[in-house]
This record gives sequence, C-alpha cells and structure tokens, in this order.
Amino acid sequence: MAVLYAFVAPFVAQGQSAAPTLKYATSFARQSLSVVSVFTTVAGAAALLFFFWGLAQFIAKSDEEQARSEGRRRMVWGVIALFVLVSVWGMVMLIGYVTGIGNTKEYRAPVVEGL
Repeated sequence: MAVLYAFVAPFVAQGQSAAPTLKYATSFARQSLSVVSVFTTVAGAAALLFFFWGLAQFIAKSDEEQARSEGRRRMVWGVIALFVLVSVWGMVMLIGYVTGIGNTKEYRAPVVEGL
C-alpha cells in the first residue's frame, strides 16, 4: 500500500495546483525507456557473442558431428535472441514515439513539401 501511495502522492499534490501536469509520470516513463534501451543493448551484445561462439565451435570442430550440432544449436538460439531483442527494441521505440515520451526527434520521418 505504501508503494501505491508513493506513486500516487505526486499526482494528488499536482491536482491541487492551478495547472496539473504529468511531469512525474513522464519522467518515470522516460527513465524506464532508458533502462529498457540499455538492457536490450547489453542483451543484444551477449546474443551476438553467443552466436559467434557457436559459429567458432561449428567451424573449429567441423569433423566432430556432436560439436557441429552444438555449434549449430548455439547459432540458432543466438539468431532467435537477436530477433526477439530487436523486436522488443522496436516496440519500445514505437511506444515512445506514439506517446511522445521517447527521444522522437531522431526517428521522425522527413516532411516532403508539396505532397
């Protein structure tokens, strides 16, 4: 209950002002998007390393069937992890763009005059 009160208290205090804003919620959402962005970057690097580890195992031990299948399995899971992470990153960027919370200046489509 205390956690709920700590989250709701700034809104109640802002509700008493003349012009209530959502600065607290926007700040919290931006920080959350930053944390997710850092997590996906680190996890993507780990997935890429996992893929290359499987590739190295696949090439280095190409004469052993068990090691080749293990390397192939690691490569497949590395590609799956990369796909999932890129998808999550894309959804986070989309949510940030749609809500106006994220850094949307970099991702806006250019405006074409005359259309």
